[in-house]
Amino acid sequence: MDMNQTTQPSPAQSKPITSQRRIWYIAGTILAVAILAAGIYLIYHNSQSSKTATPAAQYEKGPHNQNYSRLDNFKLDGPKPGTGISFEKPTDYTKALQSADNSQASFSHTLESPTFAPLGALHVLSSAAGFDTTGYISSLKKSLADPKSDAYKTTAEPIQTFLTSRFSPLYDVSFSDAKVLTTPNLSGNAWSLDFSATPKKVAQPAAGVNTSPDAKVDASQAKLVPSSVPPGFENYKGRVVLAVGKQAIYYFAIYNTNYNWDNNASVWQQVINSIKINQ
Repeated sequence: MDMNQTTQPSPAQSKPITSQRRIWYIAGTILAVAILAAGIYLIYHNSQSSKTATPAAQYEKGPHNQNYSRLDNFKLDGPKPGTGISFEKPTDYTKALQSADNSQASFSHTLESPTFAPLGALHVLSSAAGFDTTGYISSLKKSLADPKSDAYKTTAEPIQTFLTSRFSPLYDVSFSDAKVLTTPNLSGNAWSLDFSATPKKVAQPAAGVNTSPDAKVDASQAKLVPSSVPPGFENYKGRVVLAVGKQAIYYFAIYNTNYNWDNNASVWQQVINSIKINQ
């Protein structure tokens, strides 16, 4: 045999090598297609999730998600000696205003970007009574005991108005029935109402309807739609408190967006429990 002659492999010898290469090529192609399909699915799934997610899910990991674990003390001296009120509040709730006579103050937690809308707020008012409050407390106990009575509506209205007059007019506020509030510092002289707020429904003319100032739009030509509010600020929850002291009547309210209210329940209760009057 000529040693310089190149020995060619037989067809039987080359077949396994060719088949193995073909198998690896097919496997690689299948893997690449699988990876591409998985990528497309993830992109689609994420886009659909962002469209259908509830407000709580959308903002769970964003700046709207707050942990109000840090509290500080605040005292409002009141308009006269003995009419002060003190309480703990979330450190993130910073003072927005305080009256010159120290009868009221407001605090808010506002995101600087992008809407400047408040996540939550706190309002407090000390109103000097100018009379013996013993009889007034007895009257409150009777009138606030029956939510169906006219006396209840008359008595609860100032409590509700304290909150609604300080809330954005873009929202409708609903209140629970008043309940006796008992805390380490309040007993037999305080009541609380839970409340929720949702965007107010406004009339929007149907497409093609003349909306000029001189036009008269029939109610049948309009539909009710929620007021336009910043995303993440669609719903709020909170509590308003009425407490009667020896020389003053106190109003206190605190609220936040639904997600933060539900996820900081123990904090809000701590704030309510910390309220002290007759200071």
